[in-house]
Amino acid sequence: MSTKASKAKAQAFAKMISTKIGTANKANAKLGVKRIYDNKVLNLAIGATLATKAMPKGENARLWCATNGAVVVDVRDIVHENKRGKVSHLRPENTVRARLEKLAVLDKRIAKIAYCRYLTNGTPSANDASNADAYKVYLYIA
Repeated sequence: MSTKASKAKAQAFAKMISTKIGTANKANAKLGVKRIYDNKVLNLAIGATLATKAMPKGENARLWCATNGAVVVDVRDIVHENKRGKVSHLRPENTVRARLEKLAVLDKRIAKIAYCRYLTNGTPSANDASNADAYKVYLYIA
């Protein structure tokens, strides 16, 4: 599939999931339930991921993602900042997992998306808040 067609497909998916989130949030407001975060960057990343090929079984996820151009999302772009204006997460995969699980309720295709951290956990660079890659997560279809 061409990149132009993939981008259009990702944008269409992002618009569709945003509409579903808005509908769900209206219903949640009436019930007094917590709202679902609607983030354009994450929605576009999910749409782009759904337009890619699935990872073959038995592959190393991080290695496969690095060599096959998997979608990379930066948690700082999808998380609301705290009062000091900083994102204090150094476990970005947990943030992405929580968002994907919540969105999978609205669209079952999202449940096919898996994630892995851009850097290996436990390495000094993964725990360094000044390292920009410490906040990145790969998205791929498992």
